[in-house]
Amino acid sequence: MVEQGLKREEGAVSRHVGFARPRDRSLQAFKDWVKGMAKHLGVGSDDRSMSDEKWAEMHARFWSKADAAAEEEGSREMPKGESGEEALE
Repeated sequence: MVEQGLKREEGAVSRHVGFARPRDRSLQAFKDWVKGMAKHLGVGSDDRSMSDEKWAEMHARFWSKADAAAEEEGSREMPKGESGEEALE
């Protein structure tokens, strides 16, 4: 199977998952990012459809999950160094 010009063995699973993020961690950047994705998907977005409280809740939940995923991914990586010996000390 060929994906994006890279050959992969049939049944191979990539453990690296990437996702898009807002340009910064502000609530306004989050709103702009979500609205932009919705617009490009043809869904549209109406500012009146969600309360400020709901936006704040979604914003906090997104960054909480993003931070947890980044922390989990970082815990699986070997520390920088020629052989990773620093991790054994």
